[in-house]
Amino acid sequence: MKTNVFLRFWGLIVLLLLINLVGTLAISITPSGQDIPYEPGTSKTVQFTTSGMEEVEISVSGPLAEYAKLLTPAKMSGCANTACTIQIQIDIPDLSQKSPGINSLTVSAREMQSNVDPFGGSGISALVQINGIVKMVVPYPGRYALVKLKAVKESVDVGTAVPFIAEVTNYGNENIPVASGKMYIYPLGSGEKEYSLDLSSVENIPPMEVGQLKGLWNTKEVLPGRYGAIVNVSYGGAEQATGKLFGIEVGDKVAKVMGISPNTLEPGKVQKITFTVESFWNEEMEVYVHSKLKDVNNVLLTEGDSKSIKLGRGEGKIDTFLDLSEVKEGDYTVEAITKFGDALEHTESFPLKVVSVVKSASPDEAAKAGSAEEEGSSSGWIVIIVIVVIALAAGAGFYFYRKNQEEDGEI
Repeated sequence: MKTNVFLRFWGLIVLLLLINLVGTLAISITPSGQDIPYEPGTSKTVQFTTSGMEEVEISVSGPLAEYAKLLTPAKMSGCANTACTIQIQIDIPDLSQKSPGINSLTVSAREMQSNVDPFGGSGISALVQINGIVKMVVPYPGRYALVKLKAVKESVDVGTAVPFIAEVTNYGNENIPVASGKMYIYPLGSGEKEYSLDLSSVENIPPMEVGQLKGLWNTKEVLPGRYGAIVNVSYGGAEQATGKLFGIEVGDKVAKVMGISPNTLEPGKVQKITFTVESFWNEEMEVYVHSKLKDVNNVLLTEGDSKSIKLGRGEGKIDTFLDLSEVKEGDYTVEAITKFGDALEHTESFPLKVVSVVKSASPDEAAKAGSAEEEGSSSGWIVIIVIVVIALAAGAGFYFYRKNQEEDGEI
């Protein structure tokens, strides 16, 4: 009974949370962000719309808040089913010395709810707040540039050229006559070869305008892996800007079993196999091997997983164990499935023999056997010698007997 009450109570809480989440997702302010040009001495009006809230309170904050004022009421109602419009006027001052760079204004819409307590009191509480952002870039004195580096393709096959674009934005109040750049590409997670690339130059970048430097990286002789890039852009005198990019992937992530040891196992017990695994990727990956033992009819007899290891480019050893208690002698195949990366795998097959090992004699038994053989050999030679002596004696006796007979006949 108590369990049912608890489950009902917990179910009610979950339902209320879901209802609140759905209501929160329905609340919006659009657009989420706007850009306005920096034109000192002028006024700009920005407009947002909000919906999904019955009672709303509007406020502004940020570096531009002191130059902004609401043109619509700070509190509005009836915005649950009909979008309410928010209008803000920004009087743009001269900020070139005070605040060069990006200046922003945050427009916040807070949902308000009237509360009535059981003791007769009332009040207002905030439930949720959503924001819209206004950005304005104030040019820096002189020449000032920022660089954003992009790869047109961030994942390519080995041998495919990778186009790069370095976007140079002039945030200064002076024209940039020429910008040129050099890019350096390096492998992530290893100390392997780095590459350099000269980018095309661009001339005449006016204030608040963007120029593009372009380059092409040939990956014909590049090893598979993930690479990062950095670009240094010179745009007059000693001025320089830097842009970075991470996660350029060349080729595919591959790790596979190159060999097994031993390739002969005994039946009737658990046996260890060592896999030699090679990774062709330049970053460390979690790697393990799932092995399957199959007979000549491709019937699965046993299988098992190894422990995982971290492996960068190069070879590593992974041990696994196969239960051969029900496996008879014969020729089999080990299917080695290398698992790595994000659910990636590679399969290789290797022949394997399962045979019983013939027990060899112990040193004592071998010595006894050798002694017995020597004794048998000696006895054999003694018998032969005795037979030869007897034969020689018999022959000598027969010779002297005949000789005596001949002498007697002459007498």
